[in-house]
Amino acid sequence: MEPSNIDLNQLAKEGYEIGGREPDSKAFVKGLSGRKNLAPKYEYDPIAEREKKFSQLIEIDEQVKALLAVKDQLKDSFRPELESLEEELEGEGNPIIRSETKRAVKISLRRDLIREYPDAIKNAEERLKNLKADIKERKTKAIRLGKTKVIDQKTTIVFSSK
Repeated sequence: MEPSNIDLNQLAKEGYEIGGREPDSKAFVKGLSGRKNLAPKYEYDPIAEREKKFSQLIEIDEQVKALLAVKDQLKDSFRPELESLEEELEGEGNPIIRSETKRAVKISLRRDLIREYPDAIKNAEERLKNLKADIKERKTKAIRLGKTKVIDQKTTIVFSSK
Protein backbone atom coordinates (compact mmCIF):
# COMPACT_ATOMS: atom_id res chain seq x y z
CA MET A 1 0.00 0.00 0.00
CA GLU A 2 1.30 3.44 -0.96
CA PRO A 3 1.60 5.95 1.94
CA SER A 4 -0.48 8.51 0.04
CA ASN A 5 -3.33 6.02 -0.45
CA ILE A 6 -3.69 5.10 3.23
CA ASP A 7 -7.10 5.89 4.70
CA LEU A 8 -6.55 6.22 8.44
CA ASN A 9 -10.22 5.85 9.25
CA GLN A 10 -10.35 2.62 7.32
CA LEU A 11 -7.21 1.38 9.07
CA ALA A 12 -8.75 2.20 12.41
CA LYS A 13 -11.86 0.23 11.53
CA GLU A 14 -9.75 -2.73 10.46
CA GLY A 15 -7.76 -2.58 13.68
CA TYR A 16 -4.31 -1.80 12.32
CA GLU A 17 -1.79 -0.23 14.60
CA ILE A 18 -0.32 3.11 13.47
CA GLY A 19 2.68 4.70 15.11
CA GLY A 20 2.64 2.45 18.16
CA ARG A 21 -0.90 3.44 19.24
CA GLU A 22 -3.75 1.07 19.67
CA PRO A 23 -6.63 1.79 17.28
CA ASP A 24 -9.09 1.93 20.16
CA SER A 25 -7.00 4.30 22.29
CA LYS A 26 -8.04 7.87 22.91
CA ALA A 27 -4.73 9.17 21.58
CA PHE A 28 -5.28 7.31 18.30
CA VAL A 29 -8.80 8.72 17.88
CA LYS A 30 -7.68 12.26 18.71
CA GLY A 31 -4.84 11.98 16.25
CA LEU A 32 -7.23 10.91 13.51
CA SER A 33 -10.05 13.28 14.12
CA GLY A 34 -8.17 16.38 15.25
CA ARG A 35 -8.85 18.16 18.48
CA LYS A 36 -12.34 19.31 19.20
CA ASN A 37 -13.83 21.61 21.81
CA LEU A 38 -10.84 23.91 21.66
CA ALA A 39 -11.31 27.64 21.50
CA PRO A 40 -10.49 29.04 18.08
CA LYS A 41 -7.00 30.42 17.83
CA TYR A 42 -7.09 34.16 18.53
CA GLU A 43 -4.45 36.38 17.07
CA TYR A 44 -3.96 39.70 18.82
CA ASP A 45 -4.05 42.61 16.43
CA PRO A 46 -2.77 45.75 18.20
CA ILE A 47 -3.87 48.04 15.35
CA ALA A 48 -7.43 46.75 15.45
CA GLU A 49 -7.46 47.00 19.25
CA ARG A 50 -6.22 50.61 19.08
CA GLU A 51 -8.83 51.53 16.45
CA LYS A 52 -11.55 49.95 18.57
CA LYS A 53 -10.47 52.12 21.53
CA PHE A 54 -10.40 55.22 19.30
CA SER A 55 -13.91 54.53 18.04
CA GLN A 56 -15.12 54.11 21.63
CA LEU A 57 -13.49 57.41 22.63
CA ILE A 58 -15.07 59.20 19.67
CA GLU A 59 -18.47 57.75 20.50
CA ILE A 60 -18.17 58.81 24.15
CA ASP A 61 -17.00 62.28 23.09
CA GLU A 62 -20.06 62.67 20.84
CA GLN A 63 -22.36 61.51 23.65
CA VAL A 64 -20.80 64.04 26.05
CA LYS A 65 -21.28 66.85 23.52
CA ALA A 66 -24.92 65.84 23.01
CA LEU A 67 -25.53 65.66 26.77
CA LEU A 68 -23.94 69.08 27.31
CA ALA A 69 -26.20 70.56 24.63
CA VAL A 70 -29.25 69.08 26.36
CA LYS A 71 -27.99 70.37 29.72
CA ASP A 72 -27.64 73.90 28.30
CA GLN A 73 -31.17 73.76 26.89
CA LEU A 74 -32.55 72.64 30.24
CA LYS A 75 -30.69 75.40 32.07
CA ASP A 76 -32.01 78.00 29.60
CA SER A 77 -35.55 76.76 30.16
CA PHE A 78 -35.32 78.19 33.72
CA ARG A 79 -34.48 81.70 32.45
CA PRO A 80 -38.05 83.17 32.36
CA GLU A 81 -38.83 81.92 35.87
CA LEU A 82 -35.49 83.20 37.23
CA GLU A 83 -35.96 86.63 35.62
CA SER A 84 -39.44 86.99 37.08
CA LEU A 85 -38.07 85.97 40.48
CA GLU A 86 -35.33 88.59 40.07
CA GLU A 87 -37.96 91.26 39.52
CA GLU A 88 -39.75 90.18 42.69
CA LEU A 89 -36.51 90.44 44.69
CA GLU A 90 -35.87 93.95 43.28
CA GLY A 91 -32.09 93.61 43.29
CA GLU A 92 -31.82 92.30 46.87
CA GLY A 93 -29.87 89.19 45.80
CA ASN A 94 -29.49 86.51 43.21
CA PRO A 95 -32.65 84.56 42.41
CA ILE A 96 -32.26 80.87 43.28
CA ILE A 97 -34.61 77.99 42.55
CA ARG A 98 -34.05 74.83 44.61
CA SER A 99 -35.23 71.33 43.92
CA GLU A 100 -38.08 70.20 46.14
CA THR A 101 -36.76 66.64 46.47
CA LYS A 102 -33.02 67.27 46.55
CA ARG A 103 -32.23 70.42 48.49
CA ALA A 104 -28.59 70.50 47.38
CA VAL A 105 -29.69 70.91 43.76
CA LYS A 106 -30.29 74.50 42.72
CA ILE A 107 -30.18 76.82 39.74
CA SER A 108 -29.56 80.53 39.91
CA LEU A 109 -29.30 83.59 37.71
CA ARG A 110 -25.99 85.42 37.80
CA ARG A 111 -25.27 88.66 36.05
CA ASP A 112 -21.69 89.62 35.34
CA LEU A 113 -21.19 93.36 34.99
CA ILE A 114 -18.78 94.60 32.36
CA ARG A 115 -17.12 97.82 33.40
CA GLU A 116 -14.92 100.42 31.77
CA TYR A 117 -11.99 101.52 33.88
CA PRO A 118 -9.98 104.79 33.91
CA ASP A 119 -6.97 105.14 31.60
CA ALA A 120 -4.49 104.78 34.48
CA ILE A 121 -5.83 101.31 35.30
CA LYS A 122 -5.91 100.34 31.60
CA ASN A 123 -2.27 101.41 31.23
CA ALA A 124 -1.21 99.44 34.33
CA GLU A 125 -3.05 96.41 32.99
CA GLU A 126 -1.27 96.75 29.62
CA ARG A 127 2.15 97.03 31.34
CA LEU A 128 1.41 93.92 33.38
CA LYS A 129 0.34 92.05 30.25
CA ASN A 130 3.63 93.05 28.54
CA LEU A 131 5.66 92.00 31.59
CA LYS A 132 3.98 88.58 31.57
CA ALA A 133 4.80 88.19 27.87
CA ASP A 134 8.43 89.19 28.52
CA ILE A 135 8.74 86.67 31.35
CA LYS A 136 7.30 83.96 29.14
CA GLU A 137 9.85 84.79 26.42
CA ARG A 138 12.70 84.73 28.97
CA LYS A 139 11.59 81.31 30.19
CA THR A 140 11.48 79.99 26.64
CA LYS A 141 14.95 81.38 25.96
CA ALA A 142 16.35 79.82 29.17
CA ILE A 143 14.93 76.43 28.15
CA ARG A 144 16.37 76.79 24.65
CA LEU A 145 19.84 77.67 26.03
CA GLY A 146 19.73 74.79 28.52
CA LYS A 147 19.92 76.99 31.62
CA THR A 148 17.00 75.31 33.36
CA LYS A 149 16.77 72.22 35.54
CA VAL A 150 13.84 69.81 35.47
CA ILE A 151 12.53 69.29 39.00
CA ASP A 152 9.34 67.37 38.26
CA GLN A 153 7.39 65.92 35.36
CA LYS A 154 3.64 65.80 34.88
CA THR A 155 2.26 63.25 32.46
CA THR A 156 -1.21 63.56 31.00
CA ILE A 157 -3.07 61.78 28.23
CA VAL A 158 -4.83 64.14 25.87
CA PHE A 159 -7.65 63.09 23.54
CA SER A 160 -8.96 65.44 20.90
CA SER A 161 -11.47 64.95 18.13
CA LYS A 162 -13.46 67.25 15.92
